[in-house]
Amino acid sequence: MQRLLERWFERADDELAAKVMDFVGWALRDTEDDLDSEVRERIRQLWDSRLQEIASEPQSHRSEASAFDQTFASAKLDDDWSLAGLEVALRAGCPSIGHDVIERLGEIASTRSAEATLYTLNMLQAPANDWDHSTWREPVWSVLAATQTVVDTETVENRAEIVDHYVKRGDLSFREFAPRATEV
Repeated sequence: MQRLLERWFERADDELAAKVMDFVGWALRDTEDDLDSEVRERIRQLWDSRLQEIASEPQSHRSEASAFDQTFASAKLDDDWSLAGLEVALRAGCPSIGHDVIERLGEIASTRSAEATLYTLNMLQAPANDWDHSTWREPVWSVLAATQTVVDTETVENRAEIVDHYVKRGDLSFREFAPRATEV
């Protein structure tokens, strides 16, 4: 069965593969109960194979990389694995990862502050359009609020760049999160 699936993905174009993987993500989001361990492992293996392909040829798999957003946002798979997958998807320059991903980053920001702020910043620096930062305002605010007391250098620097991003665009309310002179 696995070989049949591999052959299908070899023949599918980026858009078709993205639709299939997007369906996987939405199915995870629509699943209320915890996943059976075997199902969880099979989904991880499927995504691992796709993420490996995405990493090897990012320009050929940008839409499929974007499909990782719903799998990440589902919170059905462990944070370490999910963050590693998100990193691959973001490196591919996927065009439509957004609001749901930043919401999830806000949920894990208190325990994974450096990654949450880094990936939020990466998304702000390479949006699909000029207004994404406006629609992401609330979840970005949540990331910053969750990491407000974190003092590690990477998180503080990422937070400062996120604040700068919004302040430069006229949203002065983000100055609330600006690092104080004693924090840097």
